[in-house]
Amino acid sequence: MTEGMNCIGKRLAKCAVCLLGTVLTISLLATPAWAADFPAFADNECVIVIDDQSGAVLYQQNQDTGAYPASTTKLTTALVALDYVSDKLDDRVTVGSEVKLTPAGSSVAELKEGDSFTWREMFYALLLPSGNDAALTIAVNVARMETGNPSLSDKDAIDEFARLMNEKAASLGCQHTHYVNPHGIHDEDHYTTASDLLLIAQEALKSDLIREVVKNSHYGCTSGEGTQMDWYNTNWLVDETCKKIDKDGILVDEGQGDVANPYYCAEATGVKTGSTDQAGRCLVFTGSNDGMSFLAIILHAADQPTLYAQASGTLKTVLGQFERHVWSDGQADVADIALDNPTLPDRLSGATQLAVTTEDACVTTVDTTQDITTKVVWDDSYLAGTADSGVRRLVTTVAKGTQVATLECYVAGELVGSYPLVATSSHTPWGTMDYVAVIAIGLIGVVVVVIIVSAIARGASRKRRRSAGRYDTTGYGGPGRNGSSHAQAHGSAYRAASNREAEPERNRQAQPSRSRQAKPTRRASDASSIETPTRQASAASGSQAAAKPRSRHMRQ
Repeated sequence: MTEGMNCIGKRLAKCAVCLLGTVLTISLLATPAWAADFPAFADNECVIVIDDQSGAVLYQQNQDTGAYPASTTKLTTALVALDYVSDKLDDRVTVGSEVKLTPAGSSVAELKEGDSFTWREMFYALLLPSGNDAALTIAVNVARMETGNPSLSDKDAIDEFARLMNEKAASLGCQHTHYVNPHGIHDEDHYTTASDLLLIAQEALKSDLIREVVKNSHYGCTSGEGTQMDWYNTNWLVDETCKKIDKDGILVDEGQGDVANPYYCAEATGVKTGSTDQAGRCLVFTGSNDGMSFLAIILHAADQPTLYAQASGTLKTVLGQFERHVWSDGQADVADIALDNPTLPDRLSGATQLAVTTEDACVTTVDTTQDITTKVVWDDSYLAGTADSGVRRLVTTVAKGTQVATLECYVAGELVGSYPLVATSSHTPWGTMDYVAVIAIGLIGVVVVVIIVSAIARGASRKRRRSAGRYDTTGYGGPGRNGSSHAQAHGSAYRAASNREAEPERNRQAQPSRSRQAKPTRRASDASSIETPTRQASAASGSQAAAKPRSRHMRQ
């Protein structure tokens, strides 16, 4: 009875999942907002492609529709195992009886009971050849480690590990994923969605070990018992050569060989394949070049050639047409606008424009084949007037860091991003104090002009007085160096003539006094004493005679 109720419950749960997936599929667009040259996908394929750095969705279709994950399940197996053995990668683990539970005909790493490998080697065995036997060995040993019960049966250990897988998926935000085994062999209760698997892959790729494993096309090692192991990646994107491809383009024998692999892509970096009749062909893959990288999920492809044609086409489209477009680096000005009413200090310093930028870098992954445009929308509560004029009136004070505009980013005419723009400096509109300052500056200017004019006038007056004084003193000659010298020469001549005319009168006044004195005996010394003034007078007369003609001219 209990088993019957459980069976009914499981069927109801499956119906609910299918119904939910159908509703979500109808409600979501199958193509992104702008269409690049992505390959064609069948209507029942589940696809999602993202920029693995920003998380921007580049393409999606049926991304929330329920699907079977097949061996992509092993990414969750690896994540759970790392929770317990990340610090034990060089410890050895022994393959046990659990490998006998490997389904016949499924992909294996060819592990043998009793062999031993390091945990690191077990991750290669799990993810390169997609070994179901390796998945079982990892699950059983981790479950026994987690429970602390080394005697836990293989079946119970696998069930316990599945419980850990579901806990891990839920912790990553997966809402439509459920596991019942560690390898992905088909079970109706073992399902996921492309969106959920994307979350799991993103988490797995945070691990350095997993990234290193999945990018390799081959790995070789020797077991503890001396068996040489060679494991080849089942992901055709990373294997440059193979051993054989049949006439329909299907790779028959994987591994390095003499046949060039037509699906190889040098830019591919992983990640994991999956395939069952019910799941179809599944692939989680990544690629990168110097400026772009991505993560993609394809579930339920028809066959291998179809799957890899779609994968390589997606890789070429994303790496060739998309870029991480920098709308703003958060440092340089994004835009500026002239202000017609800045304050007087701003006018004097030339700060008459309001510049804006974003507070952080703004980057969007865009299709470069489409028109990429931006628009700055100014906030009318801070700025009046029309933006088309290029000049706006500041309505109120704007402090540095205040949002005064919005940057709108468009691709092919559709808005793909909107970012706040903040002022890079403070601005205040023209006010009363500016008028007062202008008037004060004007008055100061008038005073300065008056002082300068007065100083010039006083200087001119003093110059005129000095010139007039020179004319009165000399009686002749004009201002200037030559005129002054000329007047001084005539003045000297005039004084010499006056002295000469007064000399006879002085001589007559001196004679009576000499006549009243006793007549002295004339001696040679007396003659010389009398002779000396005569010679002096003669010399003076000669000097006066030289100046006399100009003196007569002055008297005339």
